[in-house]
Amino acid sequence: MKNKQLFQELASWQWEISGYQKAAFMIEERLDIIHKNDRAIPTETTKKVDNLQHRIIEEEKKLDDLEKVLVNQKETLRALNNSAEWQNRIEQQQQALRKRVDTEKNVFSSLKNDYCNVLSEMLMKIAS
Repeated sequence: MKNKQLFQELASWQWEISGYQKAAFMIEERLDIIHKNDRAIPTETTKKVDNLQHRIIEEEKKLDDLEKVLVNQKETLRALNNSAEWQNRIEQQQQALRKRVDTEKNVFSSLKNDYCNVLSEMLMKIAS
């Protein structure tokens, strides 16, 4: 029963991470388009776009690594020996993963906010 709950939690995280990866890819592509048309954008905004793009690329790498860890954790659960020692080890790993996933949720939320702010700033400067 406990392992079933752990599998469900892993599956939920994997689903969320996959969504973040897709959203990061879309944002990165949109930032590329902004770069291609950056003649109308002030230099300071272009720098913000560069920084945001770099952060997104770094976070994509972290998401890829986290996804690999989640897959490995699922494999470990499948091969689990039901001894108390193994159960404690799995629970410790699950707790560490929980922290990593929560961190990525917060980081991605921050990236989305920064992306929206950069777009708003660009629109205001273009409109004025």
